[in-house]
Amino acid sequence: ERNMSPEDRQESLRAIKIESSRMSKILGDLLLLAEIESGQTEQQQERVSLKDLLLDEVKRAQPLAGEHNIVTGRLENISVIGDTYRLKQLLSNLVNNAIKYTPENGTITLSLFQESEWALLKVRDTGIGISPEHLPLIFDRFYRVDKTRSRAGGGTGLGLAIVKGIAEQHGGKVTADSDPGKGSTFTVWLKT
Repeated sequence: ERNMSPEDRQESLRAIKIESSRMSKILGDLLLLAEIESGQTEQQQERVSLKDLLLDEVKRAQPLAGEHNIVTGRLENISVIGDTYRLKQLLSNLVNNAIKYTPENGTITLSLFQESEWALLKVRDTGIGISPEHLPLIFDRFYRVDKTRSRAGGGTGLGLAIVKGIAEQHGGKVTADSDPGKGSTFTVWLKT
């Protein structure tokens, strides 16, 4: 509404576009979380190959990884009954977090194996890690370990809450282990 130079106007429009996109993502994540927590989502129940899902995620993440190394560890051929789209979203959230919190040239390892009646899907990184006092809270809505991070780079604090919700929706759970300064391992437990 002010008299602006064309350059300032373009910069303002760019900032509005970025903020609109961020708000749209937050709203989408909140709606998804509300659906999951209400228990009223209609899941596509089908046999899902977790190995194929994991390998697809490695392909998806490689171009986004920059100088990070994304590798596979132990890979067993395991399937579960579930919603392919939601399980992809779960894995994508974990890998995106690992990329965000792992320094360049760090390694992100995706593994899949069976333990008793559980399929264990692990995302391990060589990132900054999480202090023990934060671990019990990281799956809570809007919880962010580093509250000083900027809006643009810090996320919304909904990604891990969504991971937890999707895992529970599939009769499973998610756990996290971390060693500050050395990295974190997120493990999704799904019934086979």
